Amino acid sequence: MSNQPDLLILKMQEGSEMAFSRVYERYNEALRGIIFAVVKDDAVAEEVLQDVFMKYGITHHHMT
Repeated sequence: MSNQPDLLILKMQEGSEMAFSRVYERYNEALRGIIFAVVKDDAVAEEVLQDVFMKYGITHHHMT
């Protein structure tokens, strides 16, 4: 599977777990940094990050 961001997102929207994993691997550190800048707590930042990806997974699962 390609690592091109547009293709990964398209595949993720189609339900590809591999694409979802690659998107998570690619963006989790950057997103965690942004979240940490707002909440100023590592544990809270990690929890929010997990909630974001979990919510996407649950929302996407219900849409497919």
